Amino acid sequence: MRFLTLCHQRRTIWCFGIFVTVVVFLHFNYLTLDSQYYTAWLSMKYKQNERNIFNWKTNKAGNEITGNVSKVIGTSHMPLLSSSSSSSSLSSSSSSSSSTSSSTSKTMISMTTSSNRLDERKLSTLLLQSSSKSLTTTNLTVQRVTTTTPTTTTISCSDPFLATFQREKKFVYENIPGGLGNHMFQYASAYGIAIRLNRTMLVERKRSLNNCFDLEAIKIDECIIKVAKVKHENAAKACSFDERLFHLPPGENIAVGLYLQSWKYFENVVPQVKKQFTFKTPISNKAEQIIRKASADFFKTQTSVDGTAKNITFVGIHVRRSDIVNEKRFRDFGYQVAPKQYIDKAMAYFTKKFINVQFMVCSDNMTWTQANIKHPNVVFVHGNSPEVDMSMLVQCNHTILTVGTFGWWSGFLSGGITLYYKHPVREDSALRNAFSKNYSDYFYPGWIGME
Repeated sequence: MRFLTLCHQRRTIWCFGIFVTVVVFLHFNYLTLDSQYYTAWLSMKYKQNERNIFNWKTNKAGNEITGNVSKVIGTSHMPLLSSSSSSSSLSSSSSSSSSTSSSTSKTMISMTTSSNRLDERKLSTLLLQSSSKSLTTTNLTVQRVTTTTPTTTTISCSDPFLATFQREKKFVYENIPGGLGNHMFQYASAYGIAIRLNRTMLVERKRSLNNCFDLEAIKIDECIIKVAKVKHENAAKACSFDERLFHLPPGENIAVGLYLQSWKYFENVVPQVKKQFTFKTPISNKAEQIIRKASADFFKTQTSVDGTAKNITFVGIHVRRSDIVNEKRFRDFGYQVAPKQYIDKAMAYFTKKFINVQFMVCSDNMTWTQANIKHPNVVFVHGNSPEVDMSMLVQCNHTILTVGTFGWWSGFLSGGITLYYKHPVREDSALRNAFSKNYSDYFYPGWIGME
């Protein structure tokens, strides 16, 4: 019995020894193959140009590999890096090449997963063999491609004004975001700055303002701003006057922005601005037809007048609501809409002051406007382009503003009595900081604010 027990113990020890030996062998084999893979990766990173296995500079695969290795690479190409550029600066090719190489190596590591570890080892073995130029496997094909050097995109410009722009360096250009009202503010303020600095105003030919007005600014192609050196100068606040822009040093072409929504930038050139913002004849004719039709309809219900439009006081109303009501980001930033009570109070102001008042209403939300503006002498104008709507409001005698720059310019160009809502933005908002303390830089002198 003792002899049998001793044999059993020896057999147990022998089996355990075999098990440990197998585990150690498998682990060693795993480490060996894994080290081959990372050795191949490091070889590719630091000696890629010698083997042309990958074109690291352009971040694209440089070989077409078929057979078993295609299971690893398949159609998965290295992602191209996206680089941002501005009109004033271009990144150097050396830094771009370095960042691309770093990103590619990281992508190479993250490209594989544990599910295809065996295929990775096949790839590493192949790459090691390729680096020693001893690849003899017949079922694998490697096609070499020429390594290309990254090239910088060259922007061409055929505008003959480019030479003058680069030589004289005395021009002012404006950055234009937003809609028609924003465009007009930006142009008028940049024009005022240009006159103050004894410089020449420029505007791109493709700007929508050129479709509405005959501007004095020199028309240029956009490529000039992209090719030539331009210094960008932005106001400290979008809706406040920045005196600094009136004292910019000479010797540089300047792009001013953004928004520049203050009448103080162009207060010394108001007649010139109003002349340039005279709508082109086709636009003003369409607007005049709207006024004439409203006048004819007015006479059908009002018999106390003698049948001429001169006896009617036209009051333009612009109601902005849609984007502010529908988009949370506008409300969070601080935009507000004018309430119905303000519009009613403003309309009552004119009906008490004048007789035979005809209200001409434009809005980006005509459904709300028609449901909330109730008056016997109201014409709701819709279905026209923004420039026709503004031209119609400009041809009215007086103006009621709600919020927004579209209505602002309607009142400014109309020239009559202008009423505005005193709380265009929320007091505790980020947008409120863009205005001066009492909105005096924004609302034009002589306009009447109402609650």
